Amino acid sequence: MTLSEFLSTDFDTRAFLEFTQALVVAVDADGHVVFANQEMRSMLGYDREELVGRDWFETCVPESARDGVRQTFERVIAGDLAADVAQESESPVLTNAGEEYTIQWRNTPVRDDDGSVTGMLSSGTDVTQQRAQTRQLAQNRRRYRTLVEQFPNGLVTLFDEDLRYQIVGGNGFDRVRLSPSDLEGERLQDVFPPDVVRELEPHYRNALAGTSSVIEQTLEGRIFRIRTVPVYEDGAVVAGMTMSQDITDQRETERELRERELRLSQAQDIADIGNWTFDLETNSLNWSDECYRIFGLSPEKDITYERFLECVHPEDRATVDEQWTQALAGEPYDLEHRIVVDGDVKWVRERAEIQHDEDGEPSIALGIAQDITERKAREQELEATKRRYQTLLETAPNPTFVVDPETAEILETNEAAEALLGRSRDELVGRSREALIGLHQTALHPSEDRERYRALFQQHARPGDVPDRSKDRDPLYVTTADGDRVRVEINVSTVEIDGRRLVIGHFRDVSERYAREQELRAVCRSIPGLAIIYDAEGVYREVLSEQRELLVDPPSVLEGTHVTEALPEDVAEQILDAIEDALDTDEIQRLTYSLELDGETDRRWFAARLTPLQTTGSDSEDVLFLAREITESEYRKRNLRSFKTAVEQAGHAVLLTDADGAIEYVNPAFEAVTGYEESEVLGEQPSVLQSGEHDESFYRDLWETISDGEVWEGDLLNERKDGQQYHIHQTIAPITDEDGTIERFVGINTDISDRKQYERQLEREHEQLDLFASTVAHTLRNPLAIALGNAELALDSDTGEPLEATLDALERMEAMIDEILTLSKQGRTVQDPEPIPFERALRRAWAEVDTGEATLSIPDTAVSFRITADRARFRKLLVHLLRNAVEHGSADAGSDVQGEDSPTDRQDRASADRADATNRSDASVRITAGRLCGGEGFFVEDDGCGIDAEPTNRIFNTGFSTVEDGVGFGLTIVEQIAAAHGWDVSVGESAAGGARFEFQTAPVRITESEESAPTDTTRVRGLNAHWNQSPRFIEGSSDETECDPDRVRVWLVERTYPEDERNRVRLTYATPDGERRFRKSRELRSPTSAHETTAAVDVDPDALVPVKDPTRRTQYAAEARRMRTSHAPDELI
Repeated sequence: MTLSEFLSTDFDTRAFLEFTQALVVAVDADGHVVFANQEMRSMLGYDREELVGRDWFETCVPESARDGVRQTFERVIAGDLAADVAQESESPVLTNAGEEYTIQWRNTPVRDDDGSVTGMLSSGTDVTQQRAQTRQLAQNRRRYRTLVEQFPNGLVTLFDEDLRYQIVGGNGFDRVRLSPSDLEGERLQDVFPPDVVRELEPHYRNALAGTSSVIEQTLEGRIFRIRTVPVYEDGAVVAGMTMSQDITDQRETERELRERELRLSQAQDIADIGNWTFDLETNSLNWSDECYRIFGLSPEKDITYERFLECVHPEDRATVDEQWTQALAGEPYDLEHRIVVDGDVKWVRERAEIQHDEDGEPSIALGIAQDITERKAREQELEATKRRYQTLLETAPNPTFVVDPETAEILETNEAAEALLGRSRDELVGRSREALIGLHQTALHPSEDRERYRALFQQHARPGDVPDRSKDRDPLYVTTADGDRVRVEINVSTVEIDGRRLVIGHFRDVSERYAREQELRAVCRSIPGLAIIYDAEGVYREVLSEQRELLVDPPSVLEGTHVTEALPEDVAEQILDAIEDALDTDEIQRLTYSLELDGETDRRWFAARLTPLQTTGSDSEDVLFLAREITESEYRKRNLRSFKTAVEQAGHAVLLTDADGAIEYVNPAFEAVTGYEESEVLGEQPSVLQSGEHDESFYRDLWETISDGEVWEGDLLNERKDGQQYHIHQTIAPITDEDGTIERFVGINTDISDRKQYERQLEREHEQLDLFASTVAHTLRNPLAIALGNAELALDSDTGEPLEATLDALERMEAMIDEILTLSKQGRTVQDPEPIPFERALRRAWAEVDTGEATLSIPDTAVSFRITADRARFRKLLVHLLRNAVEHGSADAGSDVQGEDSPTDRQDRASADRADATNRSDASVRITAGRLCGGEGFFVEDDGCGIDAEPTNRIFNTGFSTVEDGVGFGLTIVEQIAAAHGWDVSVGESAAGGARFEFQTAPVRITESEESAPTDTTRVRGLNAHWNQSPRFIEGSSDETECDPDRVRVWLVERTYPEDERNRVRLTYATPDGERRFRKSRELRSPTSAHETTAAVDVDPDALVPVKDPTRRTQYAAEARRMRTSHAPDELI
């Protein structure tokens, strides 16, 4: 195989080479270019057609290097290199403009199947700039060396892009035990330790990127300030430079000074204390920095006594001034007061000593000010806590007792406690005449067990102890004033108030819950298998199972034991995780585990369910554990492993159920087709896949067939986990034991969605052929009648006019036949679309149309616009659109379609139309085609006479035309080509009053504002309606108005496009009979598979479009019925 044949057949390789960023060229054994990728062509300035086939050396290699490059090529072609060895070289190339670039090549021989070299494939990198920079750097090294060597008190280096030192100098090398020779020629990472390299390398890189920076780095115990700067040549960075100065002595001096300054400040900061001196003679205050900070003032401001008073809270100002006056008279000055700092209130404590002069007069005051804001806040918070605590105690719904931990005396209680015990609060807390102190906590409980309750209280009251709940799990009771025993649960906590530790007990009456639990226990004991109640920590609260042989220990041993003490670690961890998940989610948890029971060598398998144990009036955190033995089923599964291995490799989806229909196994193909993981469907019924398409009788017949031991086979419409529906061909067969009893069922599913789609496509094409046949018969009848009528007139006429009319009719029939053949080919779905330049396709289509005096305008926004489409069919669509605009755009282009006429009438009207055409020959139509706003489609419009409102919804109908001699297929072809691409086409009026056709090639992005204020075109408004009530609009306010009965209710029938990465959804609504439809698109506000739209909206009837496809009409009607029965109109779908 030659190199050219290889590149033309291996499309993947060619595509990779074409779009890689490397320069790639392939030449054959004669040196002629076979292939050059886009990057290579762009550099050389040649198109593909200009370069391929030309001599590479004569065209693209400078003459000065041509011989050497050719010798390298000849060695490769001669096979001097091993098959897997690439030859590397560096040589220049010559562009079409005469410029030279230096390329570093990697040349690889291309061999055929016999090992003969058929050409050379070369990939290269442009190193022109790199080589130029290297030469420039070498030229400039000398000019920097003199500067570097004379640098005082430090070091200077010049480094290249590899961080290699090129020039090193300075007189500070003796301080780091290095010399210039140790660095020159070496890289940064080869000279310094890794930690130093990590600090310096980013700054070196920044310099090479054009940014200067400064860093301090310690080397050999000395501190250096290192400045890195870029070195420019001709405006480009060619190297980096570092200038390092030893600042060790400077830093040491600065450190000692800071330490001395901070000593006093640190002491004051720790205590939030500032000191001050007040000179009474000059009325000047000298504050420390901390004082300024406390009062929120700037140290630059002079402080006087009056300025100090201004900082004091207005409500405290008189008190402070009075205290200062008394201090001057000899009283101590020590008070707490508030100050205002930037609008915030703070608390300070001030103390002062006043010194007197020789005459005994106050002269100087020395004082301190301490910020006590936080202390005051804590005191206020403590007081608030007390109030909240008292309020909570009074309003607590459960009986609550506050007890002294030392004496066990009841100090406080609430009304709920009075109601539970039938005793007054005064009696309980010792405020009655009979009792001067509160009751002992044991007096709340039965007298015969008071020692037990005393021990329990002491256990919970000890500070720092975590009570062991497993030591005493007997029921707890209180005794009422009437002597009744009430079962309770008690939660104990300790709090500290005003430095006093208290014990708080919260009691809950669980007598009713206990009665219900007893009923539950009776039920559980009748259930086969294991029934166990665990608490939240995994402790056996109660074993209810009657099948003691399934337990690892007797119930009396298990109860009160933690699950980790009774079961193997792996099983215990499974159960603990399930308990936690059940309590967190309030949902049933399932698990499977195995055990070796005492005296048995074989393992037993169990399937278990755990559910939160809920009873009225309780928030219990216990769980009910129910398990059944599945050992026999498990061993059957093991015996089926070989079968399962074969099934898992099968290409069909396979599922296995038990005799009751519960799924026991699915293979990987089932998971891939349905989207369900095996763990999600085990134990479930196959009905999880039902789509709602088949009624109950369908499934009842299926079940009766397989239950009778027969094989059922048929087609179904199922639904995947993501809601997407798909067709399958399913075979279900019963599996029986030796006695013929059905043990399970096996179902084999084949996905036939593609086949169903193909069948629907065939059906649509057959219907389309029928439509064409009827259209041909109807459409050709008129021109044929004209031809026959004029032929008869020609027999009786001496003029040639009848024969001319006959010729026109026959030519029109020929045009109809051409259009019909075109129409028959456009409905097929586009399979391999490609990006097409819109402007180029438009101009080629324009060249195919007899445009006359018409002109074409293309806005700038469409120049680089590309449409993904079938190239031939897209050109056909544009041709028919442009021809329609030219032929129908003038002000008198034609009239509405007429009914049946006589041959004479048609002849007269044809003559009149030709006269009209002559009169308007000077009129010209301006056609504009471009990109839709938002870039999701295109438009074609004209400034002609436009389209009447009445036939707007009929213009795409086959055979419809507004001119006498129109064929009526052009716009039908346009619509079918658009539908084959999946585009939406709409027609309206252009700004100039002509016709405007818009094509949406992707779903429309609707913003929030567009949804809240729809355009007048569709007039979509939110509708809140129920089938048994009158629909009512929601107009963006709470006011509702009656729905206009002439407006149309429509239903959602299409869903999210899951492959759209922007999570866009296109919604198609249809009338309940499926005859008309309306579409809109929107982008969901968050990534989700849910449909954030309501099921029903209201649409103006004029916005609805006829549904021509019978299959679509049936689909829309069926979906509307399903929506009507399955969802409320305002329900989120």
